Amino acid sequence: MNGSGSSITSAVANIILVPTPLNKIANWDFNSSPPDANVNSGTTAPTLGGGTAAIVGGVTPDFQTGTFADPASAAISDDNSAWRTAGYPAAGTANKLAGVQFNVSTVSNKDIVITWEQRNSATASKYTRLQYSTDGANFTDQTVQTMNSDPNLPFQFFKSDLSSIAGVNDNPNFAFRIVTEFQSTATGSGVTDYVPTLPGNYGTAGTIRFDWLNMFANPNSLVTPIPLSSQQIGNNLVMSWTGSGFSLQASPEVLGPYTNIVGATSPYTNAISGLRMFFRLKAN
Repeated sequence: MNGSGSSITSAVANIILVPTPLNKIANWDFNSSPPDANVNSGTTAPTLGGGTAAIVGGVTPDFQTGTFADPASAAISDDNSAWRTAGYPAAGTANKLAGVQFNVSTVSNKDIVITWEQRNSATASKYTRLQYSTDGANFTDQTVQTMNSDPNLPFQFFKSDLSSIAGVNDNPNFAFRIVTEFQSTATGSGVTDYVPTLPGNYGTAGTIRFDWLNMFANPNSLVTPIPLSSQQIGNNLVMSWTGSGFSLQASPEVLGPYTNIVGATSPYTNAISGLRMFFRLKAN
């Protein structure tokens, strides 16, 4: 059908590209498993990896709508829950003692990076602190999170990079927590008290939601890549590599499935024919 179309301008979309270590070793999406299409139910069990999630400092938890960054938000049949916390300390009390805590072993891993999304109500503390522990009991201050006061950005992305802290690597007792903090200790100035996310008064009825929490790490030891060299000689493709303990595999498609070439040793000669083939080395 001919004719001019109409258009509308969408809300501003923010794309955040964050370099992370090689592997995601833990994830919490706080959604029910199996999905029940109810945002008010959820779980604190990790979706990926092992670990525990708990409240600290007397806050009370429940589940509410989560961030659009959670893949479940795109599936109508799935619930997209966030872990909501309330009942934070009264003004002027319990600085950096109330919030949520996660205990996750980092055995065989290093270069720990933590990411998550957070949503505050207007009267909740504007400042939170991520703290880490190497013994699961005593915590050290790390990053300060300052909530964006724009009500059109309900969930905000945060990242805490612990890759320079050797004690958190390869540690079965690693833990971290995210707790509310006075303005004075969070910024080095201001009042010795909590301040609200939006202008007004701080209140213990303020809520903080956490969602799509991830831990990334690099393995303690990386396998050194073995280069597979190839050269066309006449109507043959000659492949060679160094080192033992590898199998040469072939597939007609780049994504596989790949199968071992029985008896293939370096150098290996493959006759060039009309069939497309892909090759790779795999450690035995």
